[in-house]
Amino acid sequence: MKVIQASQAKLDTEVANIQELLKDLAELRNSWQAVWNEMTAVARTLALRLSFLLEDVQLYEGMYQLEREKKAFKKHIAELLYSTLLLIILLEGQSCVVIL
Repeated sequence: MKVIQASQAKLDTEVANIQELLKDLAELRNSWQAVWNEMTAVARTLALRLSFLLEDVQLYEGMYQLEREKKAFKKHIAELLYSTLLLIILLEGQSCVVIL
């Protein structure tokens, strides 16, 4: 309809456009099963691609979580080593034995 409204074509051209549109709609209606089959094939392909994409996202999130855990572990080890070092320094300055 927009083509008809937008153009300054003559009436016979517009009638031909409408007839062509009606013919295309009839072909679409008559080949609905083929259209449906193509649509489902495309949907399956997109679902497969989406599945791969989701796996990539999950893998990335897992790697990110692992990296955060590594950083937290390193921080914990550093704090433990620092505390141990402070304890050793304190013990060396005293003559008593501390049992942990």
